[in-house]
Amino acid sequence: MRGFFLSKLVLMIICLNIISQSIYAFPENLNSAIDYAKTHHPAILDTKLDLEKIEYDLEVESERFYPKLFWFSEGFYEKQIHTHSHGQDCFNQQGMALGPMMHWHLATGTQISSKIGMDITQGLQDFSRVNFNIKQPLLKHRSKRVNENGLIQNKIQQDILRVNDEKTLEEVIIQVSTHYFNYAQTLLTDRIREKAVEEAKKYLYQVNQLIASGRLPKNEAEQPALFVETLQSQKEESNQQLAFHYLQLMRAMGVVEEHVIQKKAIEQREENITQEIEQLLLKYTKKYNQEIKEAYPPVDKQEKLFEYQFKLIEQNKVLAKDETKWNMNIAGHANIWEKEKQYGVNVSLDFPINDKLKRYQSLYHLQVEQHKLKTHQQLHRYYFPKELIFKRQEVESKFKQLALATKRKELAAKSLNTAELKWQAGRITMFEVIHLATQLQETNLGMIEQKINVLNAGFDYFKSLGILPNFWMS
Repeated sequence: MRGFFLSKLVLMIICLNIISQSIYAFPENLNSAIDYAKTHHPAILDTKLDLEKIEYDLEVESERFYPKLFWFSEGFYEKQIHTHSHGQDCFNQQGMALGPMMHWHLATGTQISSKIGMDITQGLQDFSRVNFNIKQPLLKHRSKRVNENGLIQNKIQQDILRVNDEKTLEEVIIQVSTHYFNYAQTLLTDRIREKAVEEAKKYLYQVNQLIASGRLPKNEAEQPALFVETLQSQKEESNQQLAFHYLQLMRAMGVVEEHVIQKKAIEQREENITQEIEQLLLKYTKKYNQEIKEAYPPVDKQEKLFEYQFKLIEQNKVLAKDETKWNMNIAGHANIWEKEKQYGVNVSLDFPINDKLKRYQSLYHLQVEQHKLKTHQQLHRYYFPKELIFKRQEVESKFKQLALATKRKELAAKSLNTAELKWQAGRITMFEVIHLATQLQETNLGMIEQKINVLNAGFDYFKSLGILPNFWMS
């Protein structure tokens, strides 16, 4: 028993510590929480880094189409034997060739290189040299397709990353808003229960006063005392939930180190959150009615991703089909010296004979991936419109439940006021007053819950329409 109370005390200390820290670190409002997540959440930072990486890759792929300029130096040793009419004369010639070399490796697959140099020799003769080489694919331009394929694929990957960046932003907004509303609801619930405890203690005090004056029997205090104890237990539970939802919100925002914000009193925060929820409901209702009136089609980001993935497959098929064909290149070179000319032509032939299955492997894999992708696309096209209908119906249902919760709260408040007058007149017992006070507390909590449900359902619906980020910018 002693260990149980000790563990409970430790848990309460941890919760109170977290709550006291949240007074400093809690964001001013939902917009500030989302703005912080946009610049600090790891998922968003990762997508930004991926976009920067693909932009760098695009620069690298584009450079393949540019000519490249190199400098070279060449050392040589030659021994030549010259025959004369009066005999033989043998001499050694040493020297160094210096000069520029221009090398083109074009997207067509053609490789062109040339070099011009002057020999600095120690001997009787000086030589100047010009060299020119060309290599041109004869039957197909595989190098061109390889280079173009890399550039096109990186551009498609860039489009995919942009769509994923938008989807990641939407997911982060949903997570932050959900945990923010959970925290806000728990905070308001905690304040309602705290006020209910004060009201219950007031009832208990009045009953004890009447018992002390002899107007009521002693057992009349049992029910108010139990009511106070119950509400205090609920208050402790809401404190634990408040700490938990605070940590979840900080995690959704991507907070690693809590930044100190101006400390505000709980009463002021309660008022700010209440006003913010009302403003969001008004703003959301206006946007929702505008969407129904305009009836514009949703932005289907998943369908865009399918289109980009099909483009990647088709681009890879170009190279896969090349692997099933022959490979023949023609290459030539020419060297021009001072007193002689050299030239030649080389033809290379690569003809696969017994690796037919290997050559068709890449093409087969791409066909399988394309078939799987079509299946997922058909499922998405079938269910996506139906999901929008259900989410819209969910929003309408939450609006109706909010209207009913508002009416229940108004009726519960009227019933409690009437019951208190009757109790003071001695027409009913304290048990009935406490019962109606409990109902009023539940209706207050229920109305807050329904407001949060409307916003959560609405944000999920806007996310499906692809207009959730615009909702915050409007």
